[in-house]
Amino acid sequence: MACFAGCKEEPGKKERKEEIGQNVTICESNYCIGEDGVLVLENGGLVAFYDYQIEEYLPFCSKPNCKHQTEECGAVALAAGTDWIGYHKGAVYYCDSRSGTKLYTADLDGENVKQLGTYDHQMSWGKKIFYDGHVYLVTNNNRFEEDGSYQGVQTELLEIDLENGEARTLIEAREYTRPGYDLLGIFEGKLYYVDRIDSNCLMELNLQTGETEKLKKDVYNAKLEKGNLVYCVAENQGMSVYERGLAERSEQFLSKGTAYIDIWDDRTKIVSFDDEERSGFYQWKEDDFYYISPFKNENEFLILTRYGEYFLGMYRQKFSRVLVSDYLDGEFEPERLEITEYLKARETLFA
Repeated sequence: MACFAGCKEEPGKKERKEEIGQNVTICESNYCIGEDGVLVLENGGLVAFYDYQIEEYLPFCSKPNCKHQTEECGAVALAAGTDWIGYHKGAVYYCDSRSGTKLYTADLDGENVKQLGTYDHQMSWGKKIFYDGHVYLVTNNNRFEEDGSYQGVQTELLEIDLENGEARTLIEAREYTRPGYDLLGIFEGKLYYVDRIDSNCLMELNLQTGETEKLKKDVYNAKLEKGNLVYCVAENQGMSVYERGLAERSEQFLSKGTAYIDIWDDRTKIVSFDDEERSGFYQWKEDDFYYISPFKNENEFLILTRYGEYFLGMYRQKFSRVLVSDYLDGEFEPERLEITEYLKARETLFA
């Protein structure tokens, strides 16, 4: 597997512009929101890292004058050979299942490539959560009858040690029609997820004791951001939106309607409603949702996270950014973030 380029801590490095997140990294298959940047696998075969500190979009390739078009480029080679990408505390993690499921790690500059382990599980589905020296993920081993017909999925929740690759089962394997758990995030040592096998229950798992607690059933869409869980629940022949403060252990009813949570933090709270009563994007403020803009098409800007005055996300399958103020006004044109050559960016970073 190819190696990649990025940034290391060195003397003289500039101070960060703001404090970013906590010691938890949430990764989807094609992007990963870290404490110091966003790792992105763009459609078309390129992996790059948006560095919050220098506000540059860096390919994982340190070759001078590279066009980033063939697998001789580390950014392209990684995109072509991985099931998912991860980033946590300055290191890249990636999974290659072309000959068994193998988990690797490497420095952002492409050095110290290491295979953590080989596993009997498929790990291509759903979120991966990096926390406290471990990655938490859901397996998705497809099961087939002797005649080749699809039987279902054997699914379990694993914890993998990022130092030695050892895997520990947190929830034993169960059979279902699809992977059975949707991971949401970790807050104060507790992992939150939705158990699709057991009545779509919103669950809390204490990572120290292994104890679980059911918080809410019939949960269909949920998001955890900065200590707040927001979720859409089927109840009373309809759908309702709730917020749960994890530190206060309190639940608040927000609204009726079928909602998908786009982003929810202490500064910006946006959901997409999609039902008979209303559709489009809404912002929560002053104890109610206020209309922002309608759904447009499949090329709508998809918010991944917020940093400073920008929303960072995907537009037409390319990494882009939008001023928060423009987005909330409902009129905006996403700015495509162009690749900056790593060696030039490095000069800026350590100037």
